[in-house]
Amino acid sequence: MKLTKFKVLAASAVLSLSLLSGCYAKIEITRKPYHNESIKKDETIEKYSNLAEKIVKYDKLVPGKDYAEEKIMMGFDDGTTREEANKLIESYDMNNELELISYDSELNWGVVKVPKGKEQAYALFFQNMSDETIVKYAELDYIIRILCD
Repeated sequence: MKLTKFKVLAASAVLSLSLLSGCYAKIEITRKPYHNESIKKDETIEKYSNLAEKIVKYDKLVPGKDYAEEKIMMGFDDGTTREEANKLIESYDMNNELELISYDSELNWGVVKVPKGKEQAYALFFQNMSDETIVKYAELDYIIRILCD
């Protein structure tokens, strides 16, 4: 019998419930077979709903106070070289606005210079392509503040 992701997830959920509550629970997950296109559609909807949440979150942020202006952070798949990261960024840079200003090949992430005022748009743009390219994530370059009494 082949274990699917859902059966493993259900097994871990049962284990978690039994450990937390001291009792046992049975969780059954049933799936209808989907056509391949509808699975892709559902994944796309989920991906865009995550981006919608980011857009709402970004609305409350203040440039220069909550995140650095003219920069975004990008993570790449393991083993990505600086040249590969730069090539990808340049392939989407129609107006010569982007520049990979630093890259850490051990951690596979870099800082990308973007035009002032377009940080959120570029972060969302590269987040959106994270499933189809070597991009693992893209985020604003958040400024961390320590609040003291």
